[in-house]
Amino acid sequence: MKYISSNIEKLQKTYSKIYDLPIVSFDYEVTNLELQRAMKTNFFISVAMYDNEKHLYFAPKYKVPDIKDQNYIHSAVENAANCAISGVKLGEIEPVTLITHNFWDSAGNKHTQFGLGFMGRIRNTEKLHLDNYETYISIPNNDMNEINYLSSKNVLAYCMNRLNKLNNQDIQTSEIDTNEKMQLRYLIHKEVVKRFILTNKRKNKKGFIQLLSRLMNGYKTILDASCGDSQLLTDIVAEKGNNIDFAIGNDISWSQVSLIKNKNENISFTNHDSTNLPFSENAFGVAICCNTLHHMPSEKHLAKLFQNLIRVAEKVIIVEIENPQNTGGFPKLLNKYYYEGFLQDVGERYLSQEEFRLKVEENSKDAKVRFSNFKNIQGNYMIAEIEKNKKTVSK
Repeated sequence: MKYISSNIEKLQKTYSKIYDLPIVSFDYEVTNLELQRAMKTNFFISVAMYDNEKHLYFAPKYKVPDIKDQNYIHSAVENAANCAISGVKLGEIEPVTLITHNFWDSAGNKHTQFGLGFMGRIRNTEKLHLDNYETYISIPNNDMNEINYLSSKNVLAYCMNRLNKLNNQDIQTSEIDTNEKMQLRYLIHKEVVKRFILTNKRKNKKGFIQLLSRLMNGYKTILDASCGDSQLLTDIVAEKGNNIDFAIGNDISWSQVSLIKNKNENISFTNHDSTNLPFSENAFGVAICCNTLHHMPSEKHLAKLFQNLIRVAEKVIIVEIENPQNTGGFPKLLNKYYYEGFLQDVGERYLSQEEFRLKVEENSKDAKVRFSNFKNIQGNYMIAEIEKNKKTVSK
């Protein structure tokens, strides 16, 4: 009997919409005993891991139980990776292929397994003895004859192809590591400071959500490109109600994403670098990016961020806090002693109003741009709406 859990089915459908994922399907004629064994697995994942030297390490077919929510998949990928390499930590996890395995025996009995192939960067290479693992495969000598399943070879092949497109990728590892170290402080920030000090009422969060929701009118698919630990996306989706098909919250720091409380089945979360988004062109109606520009370490990173956002969405909304030094008063003290001091926020390239306009216009020359502002207790939020020329939007 064909079986697939509802959350897994939704996840696969969502992935099909936002990624250019190849679909690989394989048929296997097996004995009845082998079929009975195959029927114990309905859903599986395979994981190709890579280090900074572009060497591949493979976590073979890993059975995944029925999942209660779609975001469990990130934990499942890390569990699969740890079955192959104990203690491995992954970042920038992304799917690379959809898989089906069809089994049948001589009596005509059949069973289908559904799978996803993932890739992820090994973040703690220096703490592992990777040469001891038989799963090691070097890209320059990509002999995959020892890999049993044909679909597993496809996962590795697609991972290699993706890696070749990520030449000289400059990952902001220090920020990811800092966020992990400060996770307890971010939890205090979320559960104490936001609830009792920087409250929604004091920040006029309702007004902010209503403003952003209006700017998103007409779009039914949303990407929050650098969501961090913010509930912004869940609040926007709640405000827009049934006018949303699906929404994706993305951040390079999964420790931040894991703090988000989400019960909306139309929202999923991903773990990508916003300067190297793997989403397909115009995968989203609208992409929002909040308080991220000042985290870009260079003009090159800033340009890549804009390029990626404009590529994956028809409309882009940039929200950026004005330089607290310019604003002065409480926002200046809040940023210096709380965000930079207590939370160890590593973003330093704050912009003035004039610099913000200049950066947006420089990086969206072929688009229509509108600017506005939203002020609250935390400071002046600068907003840019970037709409692509309709000729560049795929129909």
